[in-house]
Amino acid sequence: MAVEPPDPYAALGLTREATPEQIKHAYRSLLRLNHPDTSGGQDVVEGRGPGEALRQIIDAYAVLGDAQRRAGYDRSIAEAESSASTIRARYRQASWQRPMQPWIRVGPVLWDPVVRLRSARARRGTHPA
Repeated sequence: MAVEPPDPYAALGLTREATPEQIKHAYRSLLRLNHPDTSGGQDVVEGRGPGEALRQIIDAYAVLGDAQRRAGYDRSIAEAESSASTIRARYRQASWQRPMQPWIRVGPVLWDPVVRLRSARARRGTHPA
């Protein structure tokens, strides 16, 4: 099972609209906060192994600190999102274009959900019959 690498923007606590100065500032402050010399060898972020937070911060800055790698990463994310939205749009379109199913006839009863809903509302007094 392949493990997906963490989002570099999330690792640095930034949005995609961050400027290079904001990226550098976030990297340096998180590096200072999680460095073994200043944190006593413990990761500040809970639930991670020793050095895991520091490794993620360094990997994130390796991608976002270089303009070409950042552009490539942003382009790949945009392509993945557009393909996912296309798939979702096709599914929604296909699900609404299904043909109507014929009414179900079981014995002498004809089941019609609209009529059944109206009669239930009429019994409760919320809908005029």
